[in-house]
Amino acid sequence: MRELLPLIERDYLENGVHNDRVPFALDLDAYLDYDLLGTLQIITARDDGILIGYLMALVSNKHIDHATVRWAILSWYWIFPEYRNQGIGQVLFITMLDFLKTAGVRVVEGSEKLAHKHGLFERLKFEATDTLYRKVLED
Repeated sequence: MRELLPLIERDYLENGVHNDRVPFALDLDAYLDYDLLGTLQIITARDDGILIGYLMALVSNKHIDHATVRWAILSWYWIFPEYRNQGIGQVLFITMLDFLKTAGVRVVEGSEKLAHKHGLFERLKFEATDTLYRKVLED
């Protein structure tokens, strides 16, 4: 997780929304707790041992609204720009989806920023089911 932190920060700077009003402040201890519980799943991409990308999912044994269904949320994913459009992201996603299916997950959700739409979810046959809205409440 500590190795991922610089990439997550770059992801936030590149893709974050309202960065000036919603500062990046990852709760590393909480992520480590999720890891110990088996809730956090991380798949990485490397080039000659160097970390070049990642995909993280948070897995729930049961969804609060769908208690009989194991659920996962794809929370963070990013690849260095020079490695994009080479199929690496698709491999990360397919590997994670295969793992999650084997782990008994039935529903997987993820999102992409409207300003940085990459189309990977559509290519992997994800269905758009919701629109997420955000409002930053001013002081």
